[in-house]
Amino acid sequence: MKVIVDAYDGTVNFYIMEREQDPIAECYRKIFPGLFKPFQEMPDTLKAHIRYPMAMFLIQARVYQDYHMKDPVTFYAGEDKWEIGMELYDNTDAQTQQVPQQPRSPFVPQQQTVQRSAAEGQPVEPYYVVIRLPGEDKPQFMLMLPFTPLNKPNLTAWLAARCDLPQYGQILVYRFPKGKQIAGPMQVENFISQEPNISQQISLWNTQGSRVLRGNLLILPMNNSLLYVEPIYIQSEDEKTAIPELRRVVIGYENEVVWGASLDEALRNMFGPGTRRQTAATIATTNETTTDPNTGQTAFPELVKQANRYFNQAQDAQRAGDWTEYGRSLQLLEETLQQLEETIE
Repeated sequence: MKVIVDAYDGTVNFYIMEREQDPIAECYRKIFPGLFKPFQEMPDTLKAHIRYPMAMFLIQARVYQDYHMKDPVTFYAGEDKWEIGMELYDNTDAQTQQVPQQPRSPFVPQQQTVQRSAAEGQPVEPYYVVIRLPGEDKPQFMLMLPFTPLNKPNLTAWLAARCDLPQYGQILVYRFPKGKQIAGPMQVENFISQEPNISQQISLWNTQGSRVLRGNLLILPMNNSLLYVEPIYIQSEDEKTAIPELRRVVIGYENEVVWGASLDEALRNMFGPGTRRQTAATIATTNETTTDPNTGQTAFPELVKQANRYFNQAQDAQRAGDWTEYGRSLQLLEETLQQLEETIE
């Protein structure tokens, strides 16, 4: 069921997605005849904005982390249990600081409240992303969540729910090969914390009347690999001026992490023109032409600028709650990153 509230006059419309008969919805339909409408009557302009419910998805994920095991012996022995990947979020000051793990969304069911150190992290919240699935022709708007083996940091699987019609509501599971070690969210967070230049600067910011806030880790597919993107914010400890300010963007690729003042700069620091990867030294922006005269392809500097622009557009759309624009921007970002990888191979 989808409930739409008109922001101007408060009119409420209930639309039932009759994929399966819901006894509770049928009961209310008999009590209040005419209250519920078929989903087909929802305007197309609104259908473009529907999303798979995050709370329901998280409940399903918590059940599936045990019940993905189909062999009874394996299940009862608990030999292949999963857990939702962990990430560092909010303030990460000091390895011994004890901080309560506060809910980040009032609409997401929370696990048992645990007092843990900032360095231990907390479960990743499901996140919306545009991704081109294996065997698919075009990117799709999905709700995703990473799994790791129980008490292990490496990535083992992804749970995904389709948000685009007509396949809305389909749940998919993508497993990674057991013999291949793929960095999970917490491993990437540790790479960030252990990188000398990054950790020193974060410690410095945390002692100057401000606190460092680490945003959600975004995992983007990049051909046969993954690109990890995490924003770093600084917030004043003075409640009157405590407005988070984006200070750095960290990217991770193949067990390496670098950062920059923007996604543009971070990409340059990671890849660099004409090389597979470079160190974290800043690479100055050049005034090269936007296309390679020999191949006709968009040149590296322009691709970096495009990626930064689409990343900023996605961030703005997410804050505004415009999920159609958010999905479009992430799709363009993914396509640009794939072009970027082709230029450095």
